[in-house]
Amino acid sequence: MLLGGLIGINDSWLRYNGQPQNLDDLNKVGVYQCGDLTEIGKPSLNDGYGIVLCLSNWANPSQNKGCWTFELMFSTQHNLFTRLRINDGNWSSWVKITTTAI
Repeated sequence: MLLGGLIGINDSWLRYNGQPQNLDDLNKVGVYQCGDLTEIGKPSLNDGYGIVLCLSNWANPSQNKGCWTFELMFSTQHNLFTRLRINDGNWSSWVKITTTAI
């Protein structure tokens, strides 16, 4: 187990986890694609394509563990969104993060 942790073959590293059908079902820490196959949980129809980063206080969250799970979505429309789920509750609404070009 120690060697696995050192070379990154366990669940403690960010990994690409494919394209989920439902963003509301994400529990596992990692990087996800959001696109045609993703039907539920997108911030909006116009921002339905991009990359979702899922972070948690547990490497591999599961139900009834008291997890704090955060999602960041980088859309192909140059928008950034975030939402969170605390203690296995419901996801909050997506919030658009406003940035300023300098």
